[in-house]
This record gives sequence, structure tokens and C-alpha cells, in this order.
Amino acid sequence: MAHQFEWIIPQRVVLTRIIGEISPDETTEIILESRERTSSGQSPVHFIIDVSALAQQSFSLPKLNEWSSLLPSNTSGWWVLINPNSITMFAISLITKALHVKLKSAQSLEEAIHILQKIDQTLVLTT
Repeated sequence: MAHQFEWIIPQRVVLTRIIGEISPDETTEIILESRERTSSGQSPVHFIIDVSALAQQSFSLPKLNEWSSLLPSNTSGWWVLINPNSITMFAISLITKALHVKLKSAQSLEEAIHILQKIDQTLVLTT
């Protein structure tokens, strides 16, 4: 599994790409990196998570308790998933409920940015 993080709107919106299979430990690693980005950014920090190349994920329900303590929800904004299949959307919706994170889905990066700009009108994309 590979994952990449990049700021697409500095200090406000992080693009996370997840490629291949993902284990519970790798999910923990992604959440810890997300926590670092949330802490270093300007609140609220939003995440666009591209799961279009995610092959398979596995997690255990007991891991949800661990994950819920890792990411502070008071500084986190919305998570927008790009192109989730129904199983991925279900799994991530369980995680986001445990983390108290708001979740939407989109079919493309452009649509995800548009969704966030409608939700948070302070976001300005500079290209």
C-alpha cells in the first residue's frame, strides 16, 4: 500500500491518495499523519481522500476505538472521498463516525474541491 499527502490549499485542504491494499496498521499510520496535518494547518483543515486506486481494505471494529482517540475532531473539517465503492464508503463512514468527522463523496478531484468551497467559503484555490 502506498499513500501520499499534499496540501492543495496551503494549511487548509490536504489531498490524500491511497493506492493498493490497506491494513489496519496502515490506516493508523494515515490517521497519525492526518493528525499532524490537522495540527499544523489552519482550522478547520479539510481532507480530500482519493480512494479510486484502493484495491482492498481490512480493519477490525476494535480498531475504531483506537482511531477515535488519535485524531482531534475540534480542528478537523470535512473529509471528501473521491470515487469510493460501496464497501469502501461503508468502512470509511464507520471510521468517520467514530472520529466525529463529517463525510461527503465526489467522483473527481474537481468535484471534491467544489464541494468543499461550497461548505467553506473561506477556501481559495490558487493554481
